[in-house]
Amino acid sequence: MMNLAKEAISELNAIGLSGASITKVECLTNETRITFLIEGIEVFFTARNITEYAIISINHQGQVFDDPNVLSQYDAWVKYVLTTTYPIIEAKRLKAAEVAYKASVETLQPEEDAIVGSGENVSAERLEDAEARGRKEGFKAARKRNLKEMKALKKKYNMIIAITVIVLIAIFAIIWIFMRPETGVSTPPPPMEQQGTSPGYEAPGSATEEGLNEETEGTDPEQVNGIDNTEENNEGAVAESATALVELGETFKFDHLGITLGTEVTWDEVENELTEYNGEAVFQIPMTVVNTSEVTHRLDVTSFRQFGPDGERLAMLGPFFDNAIGFVDGIEPGTTQEAYMHFLFVGNGEYIVEFQNRNEPSERVKVSMNVERAE
Repeated sequence: MMNLAKEAISELNAIGLSGASITKVECLTNETRITFLIEGIEVFFTARNITEYAIISINHQGQVFDDPNVLSQYDAWVKYVLTTTYPIIEAKRLKAAEVAYKASVETLQPEEDAIVGSGENVSAERLEDAEARGRKEGFKAARKRNLKEMKALKKKYNMIIAITVIVLIAIFAIIWIFMRPETGVSTPPPPMEQQGTSPGYEAPGSATEEGLNEETEGTDPEQVNGIDNTEENNEGAVAESATALVELGETFKFDHLGITLGTEVTWDEVENELTEYNGEAVFQIPMTVVNTSEVTHRLDVTSFRQFGPDGERLAMLGPFFDNAIGFVDGIEPGTTQEAYMHFLFVGNGEYIVEFQNRNEPSERVKVSMNVERAE
């Protein structure tokens, strides 16, 4: 394995990666491992060549994510970093291999000098044999190192697979325990909408109802069993657990930020020959973000997802545009920042962007918009 020196990595970052910076590069025999930092998030991926790659994990504030849904959000960034730096990395790797090969050949020079100094008639064939032995020894050493690295990598992957299988088995076991039917229990009453009453409904005149009436006689019905059953509190509980639905032009609170998605839709297209989305139509929505907290804060780009009219999740194309919300730095308390959110256009219809706070999953907001493009 060959690690690029800090000077080489600094040379890669000098190219200008539009917000991304490479922190580590490891060159193996059959793949290259690259780690880069974007918006405070560390992304680790491997690549066999400029088109074959795999995102392994991301590290956000010490928390490692390997969920495919989370990793896919950084696909555009990985393609951008890979296509921009891989040719340079490959050139440096080949240069290092050439230097290593020359060093292995030079180790045979003392042997050749000794043969010539002895006065023997040194033929070209013997010199070629000596050089071939040098190459063979060099290849053997390189192969031995590669096998050792491959074994270590295989062991690591096997461990990850084993842990994943154990976790999945545990999850399925928990689901089965909670969802299996309980024997000896009567069929539950129909839902609240069908009965017109609250859960726990019993038929009039049943033993349960009579016992409950005896126990609660003379008690405030709004404080039975110590539970506040007022209509206002029940409605508040429902509102807290539901997903807020918002339209364009409305301001909503999310993760200590006041966010407004404007009503003006403008059009653009991806201009990057290194991505499969080059030339694709994109529409952008203006965003106004106000920091309502008391500390410097910003919108986490991993906290929202986009969906097209067919309900399929859209690729995040913000990294290809300089005015994207992802490039907004920390917002000072009480100040406002303006940027744009970009959507891949896949046809006329309703588009949705869904916000969900990773630290507080119950905080969810959906913004819907009807987009039509004239032919």
